[in-house]
This record gives sequence, C-alpha cells and structure tokens, in this order.
Amino acid sequence: MTRKRARVSYNELSEDELYEPQQPLRAPNRRRKGFLKGIPNLPIDILHEIFSHLDPLDLLHLARSNKAFRSFLFNKNVIGVWRSAREHIEGLPPCPPYLSEPAYANLAFSPHCHECLTGNIQNVLWTFNIRYCNKCKTKLTVDSYMLGGRGGYAAGLTADMFCQTLGERRRIIYHKPEVEAIWQKWLASSEDEQVRAKFMQERRELVEQINHHASLCIKWTEARKTTRSEELQQLKQAKIDTVVQRLTALGWGAELEAMKPHYSQLAEHSLVRGAKKMNDKTWQSVQPSLIIFMKKCRKDRLVSLRRRELQMRLNWLMEVVKAKSPALRTTDSDFGPAFVDLALMPEIRDIAELPSSKPVTKEMFEALGEVVPLLTKRWMINAEERLEHIAREGLPSLPYLISPLTLACTFFDCMSCKRRDMQYRSVVGHDCLHQRYYSYCRDDDISYFYQDLAMATDHCRPWSCQNLTIGRATRRAQTILEACGLDPLITTHGDLKELKPRLRCKTCSRPGVRMVMSWRTAVDHARTAHSSIEQEEAEWEMVNENEAKIAHDLETKKADSLFDDYYPSVLWSCARCTITLTRNLPFAQVMDHLRRQHGVVNPTVQDKDIYPSSDSPDLIVRPVMIVSNKLTLDNLTPVERKFWVKGGGGCYDFEKLGIQDPILVKSEDSQQDTEKTAT
Repeated sequence: MTRKRARVSYNELSEDELYEPQQPLRAPNRRRKGFLKGIPNLPIDILHEIFSHLDPLDLLHLARSNKAFRSFLFNKNVIGVWRSAREHIEGLPPCPPYLSEPAYANLAFSPHCHECLTGNIQNVLWTFNIRYCNKCKTKLTVDSYMLGGRGGYAAGLTADMFCQTLGERRRIIYHKPEVEAIWQKWLASSEDEQVRAKFMQERRELVEQINHHASLCIKWTEARKTTRSEELQQLKQAKIDTVVQRLTALGWGAELEAMKPHYSQLAEHSLVRGAKKMNDKTWQSVQPSLIIFMKKCRKDRLVSLRRRELQMRLNWLMEVVKAKSPALRTTDSDFGPAFVDLALMPEIRDIAELPSSKPVTKEMFEALGEVVPLLTKRWMINAEERLEHIAREGLPSLPYLISPLTLACTFFDCMSCKRRDMQYRSVVGHDCLHQRYYSYCRDDDISYFYQDLAMATDHCRPWSCQNLTIGRATRRAQTILEACGLDPLITTHGDLKELKPRLRCKTCSRPGVRMVMSWRTAVDHARTAHSSIEQEEAEWEMVNENEAKIAHDLETKKADSLFDDYYPSVLWSCARCTITLTRNLPFAQVMDHLRRQHGVVNPTVQDKDIYPSSDSPDLIVRPVMIVSNKLTLDNLTPVERKFWVKGGGGCYDFEKLGIQDPILVKSEDSQQDTEKTAT
C-alpha cells in the first residue's frame, strides 16, 4: 500500500519559504538494486515454471551467477527444467545417456574452451564431447592410440575402441585423456581375459553410440549455421534496402541504378555491411559519410561512362585503320606509325575527344579514312626529322642539304636496352621506341583518358626516339671509309653496295697472315676487338681487287653456316595483328600466337603469316683469313684458327696476287744470303 503525500497549505508558509525555489521532483527509479535477490526463495513450482521458459545457455548463466541458483539447477530433481529448456532448441538431438543435461548444454552452447576457458570458441569436437581452442586441441590430441607403442599391437587394443576424428590435413587424431584412461583400465585387467573381453565389447558399443550421436550433432550444427547465415543475410538485405530508399529520396537514384542488381559497392561499405538495423537515429550519424561515398560513386560512374564512350570511338578508328592498311603486314610495315601514333594526331583527337553532349558517329571516323595515308606520310617525315636531329650531333660538319640518314657512317645506340650500331631504316622499328604500356586506371585527370585508352588499346606508348643517341660506331665508320679512300660525309649505302670494298685489319694481321673483311664487318670488328682500354687500336688498309675477290669467294662459301648461326637470333612478327604487342617475338612464341589467336594450324613465311621483324639483329659477315702458302695451319695462333673456322680462309701465293707482304721480303733476303754463302 502506497503512502499518501502530506498536504501542505500555502497559508502556513512564511514569505521566504513561499518564494524559495522548489527542487524538481525525480522520476521514480524502477530498477531497484537487489530486486532479484529474492528469486531463489520463491516456491519451487514457480521456479520450475520460470526456468522452463528459458534456453539452456540462460540456465548455464544463472547456475554460474551465485551458489543458490547453482545448487538448485544442479539438483537431480530439477532435471526436467533442463530437458524443457533443451526442447526449445529446434532440431537439437536428445541428450545422450553418457552425458548429463547440464554437461550437454555446456558442450553445445557455452563458447568457452573446456581446458583453458578461452572465450568465443566455436570448434566443438563432438566425438570427444569436448570443446577446445586450437592450442589445447594440439596439446590434448594424439596421432596414435598406442601412446609411444606401449604394449605394441600385440597388446590387444584396436582402433575401434577409441573415439577418433579428423585433424589438420585430414589426419586421424585421438583424445589423449581418453586414450590414457583406457590404457590404465586395460593394463589393470591384464590377468582376467573375461574382464578384458567385456571391456572391449563395452568400449566398441560406446564408441559406436558416440559416433552416431556426434553425426547428428554435426548435422544440427551445420543446419544452425546455415539458418543463422540466412537470417544475417536477410537482415543485411533489409538494411541495404533501407539505405537505398533513403539515398534515393536524397537524389542519388542514378548512382544506385548503376549498382543494380546487388548494390555490391554500397553493400561493402563499412557503415552498411553490418546486420544492425538502420533507424532514424543511426541514419543521422552515417548520412554524412554515405553522402561522401555517393559523391565518389557519381564521379566513378561518370568516369566509367566517359571511358566507355572513348573506347567505342577508338574501336571505330581501329576499323578504319585496318581498312586502309594492307591485309597482311610486312617488314616495311614496321617503319610506319602504330595505331597509337595515328590515334594521338590532332586531326583525329579533335573528333574522338568531343564532349558527350555532342554527337559522334561512326561515319565521322570513316570520313577520316581518306586522310590516313597523308597522316602516315607526315608521321614518317616527322620521324626522319627527329632522327636527323640526333644524327647531326655526331656529324657537326655535315652540310645541311645532306641528310645524315642516307650516309653509311650514321649509327645509333639505344640507351634503354643498350643495343649498339643500329642504322636507318631499321632503327625506326626498334622495339624501345614504342615502349610497353600497362596502366589503364588513371582517373585523376579527365583530359588524360583518351591518351590512356589509346595507349592501352595498342599496348604501347607513342613513338619516341628520346632514348636514342648517336652511336660510337659513327666515328669508327668514318675512319674505315677514309681508309677506303672515300669521303664519309657523302658516301651512302648505295655507294658501298656498288664498290664492295674489302679492308685488312693491320692490327690483327701479321706477315703471311691477313685478316680481310667488308666495311660493315670492320665496324663491328672495331667494336668487339679494339674498343676496350686494354685492346690495341685498329688500323685499316684497303686490299687490292685480287684479294677482295678471294675474300668475297670465301664469304660465299661460309654463307650457309653463317645463316644457320644467325637464324635463332631473328625476331618475328604476326602479319595479321595491328597492335604492337605481337611484334618482335621469338619464332616459337609467334607461332603459338597464330595457332591460338588466329587458328592458323601451320603458319609459314611463304604464306605471309609471319615476317622477320625490322628490329632483328643485322646479318654481319665474319672476317676471312688469307694466309701465305709459305705457311701451314700449324703456324696459326688459336685466335687465327678460330677466325679461319668461322669465317673461312685459304692459303694463296701472295706474289701472284700482287700482295706486298713482309714475308715475301724475308724470303728474298734469305735466298740472297744462301747464294752468297754458296759463292
């Protein structure tokens, strides 16, 4: 019965008390401390009724809260309370006879390690009726029930007497405490065979019973996980639907429409992917972050639309370029512009980069097909001008009216791949001038999109000769041409092809042994044999016509073996592809490409499926050895024999060939000495 509040008459209050501020009345506290301490003193039938509506985990928590609840719930007379609580769990198998109801509830629902009491352990070993963390599982399980082989297999124990399960790497493991207990009982009954036989039979029946119940519990666990996963998925989907509805109301419908049907980007956001419900209060806290996220999604959507639009225009341009190009590429095709070079020309970019608000059709690119040959010619002229600018740095005295690219002495070196002694026109198709391009995701500058996509389509960057420099072979070639009696500043490849001069390396020659070679071989020989500090500088001398003819005949005889050694170094390109990715490849790789990508079963050069790349190494003839017939092969040094074998050689009468060699002078002096001695 509540007490009535005493009435206060304002007439009885003094003036000071009347105008004194009154203290606000506090709301009654409904949560009184110690309110539930009297529950254990309730009648037993009321406690039975209350506890029968709880779950097994709730009963475990109550039993662990104080001694009164523990003594009551662990009493055998209230086993029905545990049974009623277990029946609330759908699909849970009945309690096995070898476990008590509290122990069964602890095994199935209490998420603690039974050894070290570590929390949140979901790994239940049902065949062992235990719950272990990974550390305790490793410590308290064994790989064999023999425990180090005590007694051996002749002791009588068999595997079907022990509970077992699969461990790591699907290995069979046993419960160590159980194995030790069984061994103790087994060794204690060693004198009575009947007791042992009965023990074995009981163990086998118990193991079979445990395995059967464990299989039921495993199925229940899996079903419970599946059900819980479905519930969480439904909660997450409901949360996503709520967020989508609220964002749509704020005007983000276009971005959300692009995320359909699963809204994967939004669902992966840290503020959305949880299963907690989204109410008005929660929405107010997450709304600013989600607005920032949606702004980023809008930017990404517009970027994606722009990139798709530009890619479609580049595909139209690719079709036009293919239509205006030969059906099959050849070596001469490597000296022209790649697709990326044409795509980045101003005339094409002015159309391809028009904003989305202006219509761009395929017919506009087809109209560009008429100017593609003119653009190609202009590109080749521009490439020649850039190469001429580099070449003139090494030929400062060359007149302006003479192009250095036509001169035989002009060589280029690549600073990127360290390749040496390249000449025009093969240097135009050098692989490093179209560097590979692998980045496709730069979105910080919208003006860069078109260039990025153009390079990604052709898998390379635009042609650039910034890695080229005038080669060191240029100065060597000038010295060699001067030795031939030619002016290096006017001598062209055509002049040398007509003259076919042959030179002798005076440094590598000696009396009776002459190393003769072509002018191009001489340039390569000067680099490989006379370029380092410890090597002697090469000196050159032009040979007469007879010796030049002999050198030419020796080179012809070794042409087949020379080509056999040169062939593996040749690079090949696919004649059917427009992009640069399939150029300058080894023979086996380009053949595999044609079979896989183009369905050509047996690609050949004769069918023009492949062609030798312009970036292949130059075929350089080897030096030949012209030896006097007054010497034998035994008189040659190992190095001279090596050149003889690889490049060819022969013994000749130097006097008949008109060769002025010191060995002839020595021969005449020795003959005169012999005549004087005889006189």
